[in-house]
Amino acid sequence: MTYDAFISYSHRADALLAKRARRALARLTGQRRLAGRHLRIYLDHTATTVSGSHDLWTTVRTALADSEYLLVFASPESARSTWVGREIEYWLERHARAGYVDRLIIVHTGGTLRWDKDRSDFSPDSNALPPALRGRYRSEPLWVDLTWFAGARFRRRRLRQDLATIAAELVGRPKEEILRIDASRTRQIVAASVAPVVLLTGFTGYQVKQSWDQAERSAAKEFIRQSKEVRARDPELGELLSLAAVRIERTKDTRSAVLDSYTYPGRSSTPTGMSDAVLSASADGKTIALGDSAGRIELRTDAGRVPSGPPLAASASAVLALAFTPDGRTLAVSTKDGTIALWNVAGRTRGRVIHLPATDQAYRIAFAEGGRLLIAGTVNDAWRWDLTDGSSAGARYPRCGSRSTRFALDRLTHQIVIGSADGSICRRDVRDGGTRGRDLTGSKASITALAVSPDGAYAVSYAAGPRRAEKLIRFWNLRTGNPSGSPVTASAGADNFTFSADSRTFASSDANGLIQLRDTETREAIGSPLPGGEPESVSEVVFLPSSTEFVSINRVGRISRWDVAVQRPTRPVLPGSGRGTQEAVFSPDGGLLATAQGDQTVRLWHVPSGTPDGEPFTGHESPPRSVAFSPDGALVASGSGRPMIGCECAIRVWSVADGRQIGAPMTGHTDRIEKVAFSPDGTVIASAGSDGTVRLWDVRSHRPVAVLRPGTSRVYTLAFSPDGRLLVAGGDDGVLRVWAMPERTLLRTISLTNAVSGARTIAFSADGTLLAVGGANGAVRFFDPSTGEQQGDPITVQEAEGDIHRLAFSPDGRVLAVVAAGKSVRLIDLATRTQIGRPMIAHRDTVSAVAFAPSGRWLMSASLDNRTQLWDVGYLSDPVAALCAVVRRPLSEVEWDRYGGKGVDFRAVCP
Repeated sequence: MTYDAFISYSHRADALLAKRARRALARLTGQRRLAGRHLRIYLDHTATTVSGSHDLWTTVRTALADSEYLLVFASPESARSTWVGREIEYWLERHARAGYVDRLIIVHTGGTLRWDKDRSDFSPDSNALPPALRGRYRSEPLWVDLTWFAGARFRRRRLRQDLATIAAELVGRPKEEILRIDASRTRQIVAASVAPVVLLTGFTGYQVKQSWDQAERSAAKEFIRQSKEVRARDPELGELLSLAAVRIERTKDTRSAVLDSYTYPGRSSTPTGMSDAVLSASADGKTIALGDSAGRIELRTDAGRVPSGPPLAASASAVLALAFTPDGRTLAVSTKDGTIALWNVAGRTRGRVIHLPATDQAYRIAFAEGGRLLIAGTVNDAWRWDLTDGSSAGARYPRCGSRSTRFALDRLTHQIVIGSADGSICRRDVRDGGTRGRDLTGSKASITALAVSPDGAYAVSYAAGPRRAEKLIRFWNLRTGNPSGSPVTASAGADNFTFSADSRTFASSDANGLIQLRDTETREAIGSPLPGGEPESVSEVVFLPSSTEFVSINRVGRISRWDVAVQRPTRPVLPGSGRGTQEAVFSPDGGLLATAQGDQTVRLWHVPSGTPDGEPFTGHESPPRSVAFSPDGALVASGSGRPMIGCECAIRVWSVADGRQIGAPMTGHTDRIEKVAFSPDGTVIASAGSDGTVRLWDVRSHRPVAVLRPGTSRVYTLAFSPDGRLLVAGGDDGVLRVWAMPERTLLRTISLTNAVSGARTIAFSADGTLLAVGGANGAVRFFDPSTGEQQGDPITVQEAEGDIHRLAFSPDGRVLAVVAAGKSVRLIDLATRTQIGRPMIAHRDTVSAVAFAPSGRWLMSASLDNRTQLWDVGYLSDPVAALCAVVRRPLSEVEWDRYGGKGVDFRAVCP
């Protein structure tokens, strides 16, 4: 016969394995000592279906007829493959009568395959067995299990071991002999290739290993490069490639790549094949509806990635808008023919059809009053239909100005907010159209985008004047009817406004195809804009119920899922006192947070619930500027500043257990106290003052121990080393002083280059080997505290707003939190000295404190806006596990080879 064997397989499931199996079998049997010739194994590389070309089937049929053995790769995909079934049936038809049925060998590659001795057949639950093979055997046939291959690290030796069973059958020789000859041949090849090199260059085994290591390092670098390159168009592939890099080698660069992938908001991007598409999400976020200009309507799950059943019957006209009822059972579809059809989602049947007046078309639709009312916005008007009365006639809301251009619903107060062509915004009762409060005025151009926050607190609008001159996003307080804050300039326009379910985040797209997120209260941009698509291409943005996830779709039908959890603090917000939070620190066990408040109190909060722990500590005569826990967590010390007249300038100590003040205040500073700290053994409190002194106090007696005079007019900051042997202080002269403790002798001074505003903040790493100092122009410098030598170049924080004035190390010392004179917190990967992700923004005023919880799970930021936020940064301790928890598919071997791993053994990125 022409061929010794024919491989029948599913092109979708087993293409890579079939190719490698053919290569391995050729190697195992292609030796004259075994077969006297090279065996020929037929493998069809053309992926097709039974409806493919006639010529192809003729070629395959000829090969089947001339093949002595048939190797069937059994998997659920091949069991469903009509093509595989046809190949089996044809081969059996030609060879079974000749007694060749025993020459059909099964290679199990996936699913279930189990021999039932009692039935003398494969069990009914064997979903990997093609139907054409059922009932064909009287005894258990020869079959090989290769299910380990899927998703596992590729091992050539194991593959050859398993396939040697088949090779033994093909050449009629013992398996052990085949493996022995193969091993001998391998040694000969290696010796022949290495010997000349050893003779000429002294190439050693160590150098061979170095060569392999270099190949793996190169592959890891290429994976990192490709991860960054593909991230915008396929975020999930970018995540998988960064994980591939770290699976090859765990280095600072591969860890940094994984952190970059995890903190990038994009999670997936899926082409749908739809053009000029619009979307809507059900209230529970489980179903996404898509409609396009061709009239196609699809339902999808998994944030739009996976189609849910067949499409709804196509409309004869382009889809303009979609909306679900609150219970998700009905989908309203507005089309260009001027109709709105109501579809039963479960039954996928079209029900009632509403016809718009004259030639109107509804470009926006929504349900109100629990699904009882259907609201539609046309070019000139907003309409409503009561779906309970069976009437086809709609009621028009009174126009706002010359014509109504946009509408948004305030479901909590039963209002519809309508924007007009002249820039005014009217409020109407959604049920009867009656006026609700005064108009929102201020815009001088046509309202082209409008949204209301789910909590009913805010409305946001965008107005575009002649030639889009105004270009302002305005926020409105719906309770007062007044503008809320200053308008935000949107130079590239704004559209597709949407709020998160918790109302904390607001998103808009612009004419450049970018999506910008903003904090609803502060109006601050959350990071840089996200790439939603090509210019003019983002057609819809919708938040999901989690409030951190949203989906967008562009004009070419690519649906993207985003998650901004990393950039959003957790709930709740610790409200403080109304006069600003001056500083905040974690207790040693991380269970409490102490805050120094502008109302002259110190408050304790439970973490992470944010509930108060007892009553505020009162007694200060001026606002405390600094607060610290004792090492055992039993005491809190706070130092106060300067009031309008005179100076309390006192340190008070409080009992955490009952909130009472311990002993008398410690006084001596003649100007405000900038910083207080307990020594690691808990016996001394150190305080830094604007009077230019550092003072030490005995914790038990509250008596002064020593006064250190650095020689600067103001001391802004101080810190004990973790072992308590050093005390470092910095002031306005840009010089750090280092004292030995408990001797209190000055060991050295460290001058900060270009520190025009002095040393505002310092922090020790947990092991005490690194001292970070915040300086001018967004620069952070690092020093060895034992020698005073600078460690590496300074880090200049990207786009930092002025001097660095707060620093905090993570407990493992790998990450530094940095606060400049602004409203954001940045995280720095100290191994690569690069910023992790985007700035963390959630405050309306200057951030006054930042700290990691001892567990590393939480990061705290406090601000003069009177809010203390908690951020979940648990991913920093194990970014690989965190990223594996969010990826939803494995990296295939084909992708491994294509994007950098060719020549390096494949391994599963998330085992």
